[in-house]
Amino acid sequence: MHRDIEWVNPEDAVEPGTRSGFDEYQGALRRVREIFGGAQIEVDRLVESGDRVAALIRMHVRLHERGMDTVVGQSHLWTFREGKAIRFEWFTDLERALKALEDTSS
Repeated sequence: MHRDIEWVNPEDAVEPGTRSGFDEYQGALRRVREIFGGAQIEVDRLVESGDRVAALIRMHVRLHERGMDTVVGQSHLWTFREGKAIRFEWFTDLERALKALEDTSS
C-alpha cells in the first residue's frame, strides 16, 4: 500500500466518501471487520487496464449482530502507482466498477 492510499466509498454506502492516507485506510478496514468479522474474499474475475484493476469478488462474512453467515457480492477498483496500491474504490456491482475503469482509460 502507498502511504497516501485513498479508500473511496460510493454515495449510497453506509459511510460514503473518501478516506485519505494509510491510517484512515486502516481505520476503514477496522470498521468493516467490526461489522463483518473475519471476512474471506474470493475473486471471481479481474479486468485490467493500465495501472488499474477491477475485481468482482464474493465476500463470505459473519454478521456479529445477527450471528449469521452470508455472502456479499461486490466489486473493487484498485489503482497502482510504482507497484503500490494508491486508490481503492468500492462498488456494489461489477458494472459500476467497469464503467469507472472505462471512464478513466478513454
